[in-house]
Amino acid sequence: MPDGAFFRLVVTSGGHGQVRSDDLACDEGLNPEADFRDWYLGGLARAPSR
Repeated sequence: MPDGAFFRLVVTSGGHGQVRSDDLACDEGLNPEADFRDWYLGGLARAPSR
């Protein structure tokens, strides 16, 4: 996950529960990532331990 990245969680419509990377500043739109559970747990797995 790049530093300074923005992600959006879809909470309505048929795509609810999906995480999308916000690449609007690069004119690439909102790109699908994983579902929220997989995205969140992946972030926890990559986090440095204390």
